[in-house]
Amino acid sequence: PTATSDRTGTDKYSLGGGGLLMFSKNNLFSNGDTLQFGAWGYNLWSAAGRDSRSNISTFYAAPIMNYHFSQFLGQKGWYLRWSDSLQSYDWKAGGSDTASIPVGGALGKVFAIGKQNFNVFLGGNYNAAYRSGISERWNIKLNVTILLPK
Repeated sequence: PTATSDRTGTDKYSLGGGGLLMFSKNNLFSNGDTLQFGAWGYNLWSAAGRDSRSNISTFYAAPIMNYHFSQFLGQKGWYLRWSDSLQSYDWKAGGSDTASIPVGGALGKVFAIGKQNFNVFLGGNYNAAYRSGISERWNIKLNVTILLPK
């Protein structure tokens, strides 16, 4: 338990398992665009912690879909992708507070300034279903990642 308040943590240690399934199709279209798709997910169960707090059994998953343009706006490095927000399902909750289902996407570009590579994207989600206290109805995300060499 590492949360700073009862609202953001469970006071439970959890264990679980998960998996990833990923496919990539290069030159899928005649223009040389590439498509990657798949899914990943895991489930967590309570293993130990304060008895006064509810036990945990929550499933998390995310579809993966990335469309890489061979050229877009006269440049290389552009891509569209599905939202990176996790969908979740609380097996122990009841009623309308069981699922969080974000739907959205992002537009991004990988580029270099000098010898340093960057990945920048802007995206958004609409939460078709959301659990109280977990997320809001709309989210916007701007991400800048410095890509280090191998």
